[in-house]
Amino acid sequence: MRTRIEVRSRATGKLITSHEESRRMTAKEIEEAKRDCMRNLDPSKVTSPEVTYIED
Repeated sequence: MRTRIEVRSRATGKLITSHEESRRMTAKEIEEAKRDCMRNLDPSKVTSPEVTYIED
């Protein structure tokens, strides 16, 4: 089981940042990981980020 959170640019579709765990994450952990990914973005470079949650 693998959990991955990706942040992509809606304008270009390019992957900006991601967070990956080799286990299933709880809802609280997922929200914390999303916040961490979004916190490190430069708002002048990324105007419309899209967050995707993938569970394999």
